[in-house]
Amino acid sequence: MRILASVARAMSRLKLWVLIFIVVLPVVTAQPLMGKDSKGSLHELTSVWKDQNGKTFQWKDAQGRVLLVSMVYTSCQQTCPLIMSEMSALQKSLPAALQDKVDVLLFSMDPKRDTPERLKAYATERKLNPNWRLFNGAEDDVLELGTVLGFRYKKMETGDFAHSNIFTVVDQKGQMQHQQLELFKGRADTVAVMQNLLKTP
Repeated sequence: MRILASVARAMSRLKLWVLIFIVVLPVVTAQPLMGKDSKGSLHELTSVWKDQNGKTFQWKDAQGRVLLVSMVYTSCQQTCPLIMSEMSALQKSLPAALQDKVDVLLFSMDPKRDTPERLKAYATERKLNPNWRLFNGAEDDVLELGTVLGFRYKKMETGDFAHSNIFTVVDQKGQMQHQQLELFKGRADTVAVMQNLLKTP
């Protein structure tokens, strides 16, 4: 009986890993839907967001600015803190005179819990750069942005999210010029693209 019970537990664990492979893996390895050669502009999106200080934001507000964009959620204990670290490293890898010329924007994939008040508390807890903006938006707008960026996410039964780790560089016209698809890999290329854009008149 003990042997049968052990076999049953092993089969149960195997089924769980098969489920994770089938459901979660496609979510976190998805590729972006809009390439750097696309003529579409994020400035055309009409979604309205609110940052951690209660200030509203629309994509057209970012005209003329170079952006570094990603998506996170504040209750994440796994990769989101690493996303924050990578965003900071990317910005700090630029020459000092150019670092403040890149706007770092983080959009929550968990808008029900990540209210502007929660985002503000999180920014303080994490001691994030005060110039960074963390955004809350409507669920449909979050989904739209994720689709445009190719940033896939899926809410699990635990309340956590399985999600991509994508860092997107957006140029002054709102076009995506580069995407770093992994944590800590391709940093030099991402920095080079940002630096080149900042030199563009």
